[in-house]
Amino acid sequence: MVNNIKLVFGKKKQLKFVDESDFYKSLGMVCNPDTFTITYEPNKRTGSYADAYRIRKLSTAGTLTSSLENAIRTQGRINCNEYIEYLIDNFAVVEHNGDILLNISEITKSIPDRYLSVFMEGYKHLKNETADAAKVITYTVEAGLNLSCDLKLESVPKKLEKEKQPEPEGVTKITKPKKKIDYLVQQLRNAYIGDFGEEKVFMLEKAKLAGTGFEPIWKSKIDDSLGYDILSYTESGEKMYIEVKSTPYGPRTPFFMSSNEISKSKELKDNYYVYRVYNLKKNAESYKYFVLKGDVSTNDRLFIESLDSMVHIK
Repeated sequence: MVNNIKLVFGKKKQLKFVDESDFYKSLGMVCNPDTFTITYEPNKRTGSYADAYRIRKLSTAGTLTSSLENAIRTQGRINCNEYIEYLIDNFAVVEHNGDILLNISEITKSIPDRYLSVFMEGYKHLKNETADAAKVITYTVEAGLNLSCDLKLESVPKKLEKEKQPEPEGVTKITKPKKKIDYLVQQLRNAYIGDFGEEKVFMLEKAKLAGTGFEPIWKSKIDDSLGYDILSYTESGEKMYIEVKSTPYGPRTPFFMSSNEISKSKELKDNYYVYRVYNLKKNAESYKYFVLKGDVSTNDRLFIESLDSMVHIK
């Protein structure tokens, strides 16, 4: 993921975004095939001009962001090679034999969780009957989680005999789906739950450190590539690097860890903590969590399928 988004593109600075939120909303619009087309023109082959990417606004487009609208020239075109090259380099946009391929499920993986809803607002922004009124399809998630609800510390689940291992919640056997899965909604829901869990842990750490002279820092809000989410401290001032994993399900639900997170746990050893937050359900009497300390790869209570994969509680 890109940590410092570029906001100005083109030799004449013809495409300028106000901020990161504007960038991602506009990107959603650019990725919608009912709003824009993107083509590659190999002009050098015909002896005219340089090769160029062309972004063309379609008649089915709704109201655009001002940043996109201001960049449009004759015939509804945005001429800005630098912008498309930036998307190819950073956002899973693919150029293949002159075709521009936009796989939304892959593109959303390259977008920070906090901007997913903004991106999807742009992506689902469609033309209405009137030119100055656009219809927005709003995505909803399992709302109703309460920041004032208690977060209670629990022990790591007891180790069970192999034959008594329950089927973990939140993991479904692969069967023929009864209806089409909306992966954008699913990803937005996961992002919402992840952000909520991080905020609960940040509040917990802040309350713990009140009056000690130490303050936790929610690092993933600044840079989500560090391999942990929150920098906190023990009451004696020892650093704690906390990775938060959240689920609406039970304590044995497997969770994903990236190779970067696993490597960071190896590097930081006993200063690395996984806070497994669970039971994040609407109307829950309390949310719960347990703590895994140290190198996750050597923790005998964990089974890691592979790098960038699922972690199971034994």
